[in-house]
Amino acid sequence: MRKIIFIVLFFSMILNYSIAGSQVVIDDLAKTMAKNVVKKMKKMPEGSKIAITFFLYEDDFSDTIKTYLSIKLSKSFAQEIRLQVQSSKLTHKILFPNELDNELYESMQSIYTIPDNVDEAEYWKTFLDNQTPDYYLVGKYQIIGDYESVQLKNVQLIPSPYGKYLNEQPLAVTNAIQLIKTDEDKESLKKINQSLSTLSQTYQNLIDFTGSADLFSFKLLDENSKTVSNSKITVNEEYQISVTLKEDAYMYAFFYDPMDKSFQYISMIFPYQNGQDTYFKAGTHSVPPGNYFTADPPAEGQVFIKLIASKSKLALTSIDEVDSEGYIISKLNDKNCTDFITKMNTLGKDKISAQQITLLRTED
Repeated sequence: MRKIIFIVLFFSMILNYSIAGSQVVIDDLAKTMAKNVVKKMKKMPEGSKIAITFFLYEDDFSDTIKTYLSIKLSKSFAQEIRLQVQSSKLTHKILFPNELDNELYESMQSIYTIPDNVDEAEYWKTFLDNQTPDYYLVGKYQIIGDYESVQLKNVQLIPSPYGKYLNEQPLAVTNAIQLIKTDEDKESLKKINQSLSTLSQTYQNLIDFTGSADLFSFKLLDENSKTVSNSKITVNEEYQISVTLKEDAYMYAFFYDPMDKSFQYISMIFPYQNGQDTYFKAGTHSVPPGNYFTADPPAEGQVFIKLIASKSKLALTSIDEVDSEGYIISKLNDKNCTDFITKMNTLGKDKISAQQITLLRTED
């Protein structure tokens, strides 16, 4: 037990040292982006509530990964933009997920000690309205070169689909870039630019697999066959993947949540039964054919779908398990996953296309 505690503490000390070593780079980048965002905020309605989501990592192999660096960047940005909103005398309110959760929890703890002489229902309605964002600020960061610089990009202020400004257009924010001047800062940033994924390396190998063939395009549809914009999905609603194949191919669709500690595996969207035919002719098809998938709780955070098209059949075996609600989940174990990756490598990347759908899961 002592050895385990020592290892955990030792890792924690390394991480804290790494964060401290790169703090100036992080703060300077956050400050520049905050200035760019405030310029756009001046065009927004007064008093708008803006929820800051984490800046997520983008590289050549995967998209929108939450990392230790993304958390640090986002927290520094949240602090900086509050200061700049205040100094600019704007009336906008900045909301940050962790702080919102804490505030709500603390308030709910004192539900029986709300102010005297107030209507309880109206009190909680007002409180919850104050926590509901009018806009979401989303964006990504990218490491340029061998940690020569770091860039905040694709930053947008997107109207909440449940807010009073839902018909407004998203506001694009100018990119921000910060040079990384010292070797110490480069090494420091490398150490904290690590994914928070809870998935094993075997599953990560499947997620990271890329093909060089160009076999298909896709879009996400809701239950009314309307395209879902910004890849936002609502918990417990039904969705379908529309795939357009450029030539005959075999299709596979995997689902994973890299942040859910109770979901440390990859499950199958298609095929969802062993032995199911995955062959499709060129053209547009729904995946799974004629069926929908449902986003399950928890009702926040990003989840992902990995789509793979192959010119040749790739036999795939999964294990069916029944969850606590009685639903059957087709899961890949390490052997299933390893066997499938081996078959793809044997076939060759020039005969395989692989794309990823990034989904922002929200609560209705």
